[in-house]
Amino acid sequence: MDQILEQYLVEYLQPEMALLVPVLLALGWVIKHKTQWPNTDIPWLLSLGGILLASLHLLGTTTIVDWQSLLRLLFAGITQGVLAAAIATLAYQIYRQNQKKNTVS
Repeated sequence: MDQILEQYLVEYLQPEMALLVPVLLALGWVIKHKTQWPNTDIPWLLSLGGILLASLHLLGTTTIVDWQSLLRLLFAGITQGVLAAAIATLAYQIYRQNQKKNTVS
């Protein structure tokens, strides 16, 4: 199931948005280790950060000619940001599970 989910997430993430994944992983590490935020809030914070960063990237690289292009930009920013956050969260969870598996064996 994880491989299928990972395949879909990677398939739909635009190549230029792939840089968001390590940025969000680093942001998640900072939130987890340097702040008082509960761990349960980290995926939500990463999603918001991903949406913000993806939208900023799209605003800087897309010409807005009418309200429809603005709506497309906002939709792409939201979906790409959430996908990048989901991939970052999935990558961290896979890492943690492998860590636990290696320490138990």
